[in-house]
Amino acid sequence: MSTVTVVGEVVLDRIIQDSQQHDVLGGSAANTALALVRAGHHVDLRARFGSDAAGQFLKATAESLGIDVRNSIDAVERATVVEARIDSSGVPSFMFDLDNTSDWFWTSEELAKPLALDTVAITTGSPASIASPGFTALIDWVHRQKSAGTPFFYDPNIRPSVIAPLQLQTVARDRILEWVKLADVVKASDEDLNWLDPSADASQTAAHLSTLGPELVVLTQGGFGASAFHDGKQLCHVSTPAVEVADTVGAGDTVMAWLISGLSGQDRATWSEQSTIEPVLSRAVQAAAYTCTQVGADPIFRDDLERFLANSTKTNGFEPHQ
Repeated sequence: MSTVTVVGEVVLDRIIQDSQQHDVLGGSAANTALALVRAGHHVDLRARFGSDAAGQFLKATAESLGIDVRNSIDAVERATVVEARIDSSGVPSFMFDLDNTSDWFWTSEELAKPLALDTVAITTGSPASIASPGFTALIDWVHRQKSAGTPFFYDPNIRPSVIAPLQLQTVARDRILEWVKLADVVKASDEDLNWLDPSADASQTAAHLSTLGPELVVLTQGGFGASAFHDGKQLCHVSTPAVEVADTVGAGDTVMAWLISGLSGQDRATWSEQSTIEPVLSRAVQAAAYTCTQVGADPIFRDDLERFLANSTKTNGFEPHQ
């Protein structure tokens, strides 16, 4: 079982839908970590767990889900709380409690533990990757891992509603582009790229980003599927299976997890070939479709994916792995 190292925020997702509320493990890093575990990987999660009850709940929950948190930090700050209100279409809107919470304060010393020898990839992204003061420590750490030959996957997962509270208005775009240039694979949504360059179509922006350094840029477009770009050109497009959507929380993180899982099993020299990326991307989108049938980020187990897809376009009667 190969290891993937995931670095980033782990937050308390307070999901509100139909006047009901429940608190769950959340944040892009945590969602990606869980999806990778269920895809069959050992996950070395490096997060800064808050010192409060919410932070320790998140740590205990991550451990109970099979995520290895031994290289995480018990931070002195409190945990970040994200309120996700789900509308009638299953689409979340977010409110963030970010002031002096634990996710933004990475130091070089906290990231110093070596990677496991069987590590096949590292990944980071989302607000934790651009927030001060941790940005410098994180990007320096990724530079060191890349120089040692470890592939790096990046998801900007841009949240405009956190840019101002984290005082990132003047630096966010430049920092995101720094990460893009460093990455081997970038996964971004059409919403991410529309924010990054409002003057261009998301496909045009994805094609442009693929000329800046990444071997691949993957653009996700919700129900319209996903596309992969290399050196300014589209390699392929895959469709999204039709499902009954509960919400879309964690769907993009599931795509990232399955991209990492699929590509790490292939010869790296072939990652930019259509014959390699198309089936990997198709599986990633199919796994994300399952996530959309669940409330919150509850990704599928690898052994259940074929059975889910064979159960027509509905989830009625499908009983996932327990």
